[in-house]
Amino acid sequence: KVVTTLLPGGVGYNDTNMFFVENVWYLTTSQNGEGVDLYKNTSGDFRNKEWAFVKKIIANDANEYNMRGAGNPIVYDGYVLIPIQAQPSGGVYGQYTYLYKLTGLESANPLAANMGKLTDKQDDGGWADGAMHHVSKMDFNGKMLYAVDGWKAPNRYTIGLYQNG
Repeated sequence: KVVTTLLPGGVGYNDTNMFFVENVWYLTTSQNGEGVDLYKNTSGDFRNKEWAFVKKIIANDANEYNMRGAGNPIVYDGYVLIPIQAQPSGGVYGQYTYLYKLTGLESANPLAANMGKLTDKQDDGGWADGAMHHVSKMDFNGKMLYAVDGWKAPNRYTIGLYQNG
């Protein structure tokens, strides 16, 4: 059942993710694919409408657009890693993902630094030949596993599973 509406309607929010750091709830979302915005809720209860816009942490540019969330954020002590999908100009939707490092959440000006590509289309005729645009991390029996969706024409999505080591 629906509990509440966190952000008001009228905007095309996409690929929203939430995470909790030092008694504050954070939310990242994309408004109509126009980059990634950061919101926070200091009320102690994320289920209310007390979400405050912090800033746009990732913007589209002339070479890439449809920048938006691409999986669950990973919270560490002092920073958060966020997978972000991108579409190059003239390329495929969600062709690849970047890994961004978000720091300074306690400040008025948090920063998101691009750490480089996390996934990319394979160009090998296989299951992710056209795009790889979502990464979900999970712990399983002491190993880190990553579920990744891949796209291959015509309109076929497949899920791949990776592990560290």
